[in-house]
Amino acid sequence: MLVAGYVMDELLDLEGLEVDPVNIIEADTPLHKAVYFAKSEKTLGLEVVKLLVDAGADPRYVSNPVRPSPRHH
Repeated sequence: MLVAGYVMDELLDLEGLEVDPVNIIEADTPLHKAVYFAKSEKTLGLEVVKLLVDAGADPRYVSNPVRPSPRHH
């Protein structure tokens, strides 16, 4: 795991951390952003997606009715 992945893993283990907060500008969650990022940076992006899902991020969550949920990408 890359150093950034290790740090993110440690942060996601913090008690009470919300893993599905919605960005008020684009109505995306961190998982949405990670999936979009994985399209251009596959290795790191997929590691971030895995960490978020393992931490409880909901791949079915649709916060923006115009965009599909992360699982549809």
